[in-house]
Amino acid sequence: MKVSFDYDETLTQSEVQDFARECMEMGYEVWIVTSRKPDRKEGNDDLYALADDLDIPNEQIVFTARSPKRDYLRGTEDFLWHLDNDYLEIIRINQLDNVEGIWYDDSEDWKAACLEAMD
Repeated sequence: MKVSFDYDETLTQSEVQDFARECMEMGYEVWIVTSRKPDRKEGNDDLYALADDLDIPNEQIVFTARSPKRDYLRGTEDFLWHLDNDYLEIIRINQLDNVEGIWYDDSEDWKAACLEAMD
């Protein structure tokens, strides 16, 4: 099974990185689904460096180029959830019936929600 993480302000947080590693140790395939553009002017070196550090292959990085992440996740069969700090993205994702959108905030509720969805 697959789980996905937003990059900016989500996977960039050390507690979320630690959880991504835990997910991989449990046998889940970890993906990055970001609204960044693949060819953005500022580059994506920071994203690729973190993905390398977490052992996330480049093939498991999706750039939606500012399109709603729901549009990508809609066509997938095997993602359990997507963790994101953008509440609007979560609302959109939760309109789907194949993926659960989980809101990342500074409480621990996000992690409990992710683990519950994995049961």
